[in-house]
Amino acid sequence: MQEYIDQFKVFFTTSGLEGLVVIFIAVFGFVAIRKILLLVRYSLISSPLDNSLVNFVLTALKIVVYTLFILYCMNMMGMSISGFVSAISAITLAIGLSIQNVISSVANGLMLVTTRPFKVNDYVDIGGIGGTVQEVTLMHTVLNTPDNKHVFVPNSTVFGSQITNYSTNSIRRLDVLYDVDYDSDVEKVRKILLDYALSNPMVLKKPEPAVHYVAEKDSSITFTLRVWVKNSDYWPLTWDLQEENYKNLVKGGVNIPFPQVTISYRDANKEAGK
Repeated sequence: MQEYIDQFKVFFTTSGLEGLVVIFIAVFGFVAIRKILLLVRYSLISSPLDNSLVNFVLTALKIVVYTLFILYCMNMMGMSISGFVSAISAITLAIGLSIQNVISSVANGLMLVTTRPFKVNDYVDIGGIGGTVQEVTLMHTVLNTPDNKHVFVPNSTVFGSQITNYSTNSIRRLDVLYDVDYDSDVEKVRKILLDYALSNPMVLKKPEPAVHYVAEKDSSITFTLRVWVKNSDYWPLTWDLQEENYKNLVKGGVNIPFPQVTISYRDANKEAGK
C-alpha cells in the first residue's frame, strides 16, 4: 500500500496540468456517480421490485461502480492496477476468513432476496420470533414485533429457520377452543357457538363456520369453533369470539368448569369384614 501512496505523491508533484485534469475528473466522476445512483434508486423504488431487493441492488451497484472508477483514475495516473487488484484479493481473502459468519449472513441475505419467502410489511414468524418485516439488509432481517420492539435477526439464522408467512394468503383459518361441563347439552353448545359466528360480520361465510367436539379432559369436554377470516381481522375476531361466546354460553345456562378432583374414601375395616 505504501508503494501506491508514494506513486500518488510523485504523480501530483510532477504531473502539473495533467494532475489537475485527474482531480477534476475524480471530483466530477464521484459527484456524477452519486447523482446517477440517486436516480437509479428513485427508479427502482417506483418499480415493482420489493424494497428489500432495491437495497441489495443499490449496495452491490455502489461497490462495483466506485471500485471501477477508482481503478480508472489510478490507470490515468499511470499506476499499475494489477498489484492493486492482487492486494484487494489478498485483503478480501484475509477478511473473509475472519468474518465467515458475516459472509454467511450476506450470502443468505442474497438467497432470501432470490427466493423471496417474504417481503417488506409481511407478518412472519421466524424461528419463533413473530413480527412485521421492516427491512432486509445485507446482514439482518429487521422485524417489528406486535409490542413495538425492533428485532434484528441475522440472515444466516433466518435462512436456517422455519419461516411462516401469515400475509401471503388474504384469509386465514381461526380455531377457538371452549371447555364446558360434562353435563352440557352438546347440540345446545354447538348452536350457541355457531349462531354467534354466523352473526359476526368479521366471519367469512365461505368456507362455512363449523363447530366440532374435539376432546375429553379431566374436568371438561372441549369444542372448537372453526371460522375463516381476513388477515386484518384475525386478532380482533379472536378476542371477540373468546369473550362474547363465553358470555353467550353462560347466558344459555352452559356451565364453564374449573379443574376439580374427586376423592373416594375406602374404609379398610369394612373391606376386611370387621
